[in-house]
Amino acid sequence: MCYSNILLATDGTKLMESVFDHCAYVARLSTTMVHVVHVLDVTSLRSPIEAWEAMYVILQSQARTILEASRKALVQRGVAEDSMNEALLEGQPSEEIGAYVENHAINLVIMGAHRRTSLDRLFVGSMTDKVVRTVKVPVLIVPGV
Repeated sequence: MCYSNILLATDGTKLMESVFDHCAYVARLSTTMVHVVHVLDVTSLRSPIEAWEAMYVILQSQARTILEASRKALVQRGVAEDSMNEALLEGQPSEEIGAYVENHAINLVIMGAHRRTSLDRLFVGSMTDKVVRTVKVPVLIVPGV
């Protein structure tokens, strides 16, 4: 199986170090374009409160930092810079990732999964679970430690 377009969903947490290792390994197996994606969940920022505008600017800056750090981590692991692109998406994460997969001919999604309690999953849900149910391509889930 050859994956030509991999989506790496990054959230900027320490969990990503292991995810980067797996992504770099798969990317180096063949000629692959790695789409490094971060979704800025702005669903809670939809109110007209002026303070949200300042928060939005801060979150965008942090998201760009996460994308750049992810790119550097993959380069350090042997992924060629010209075989990567970055995308900062905004919206509900699983929906945005699903749409990106469809629109960019992604044939593998790689993402981490945080260790959560059953109660957390019941009330908060798991973004990883939602992505697995949304996309129609294989998803490599790297569990947190």
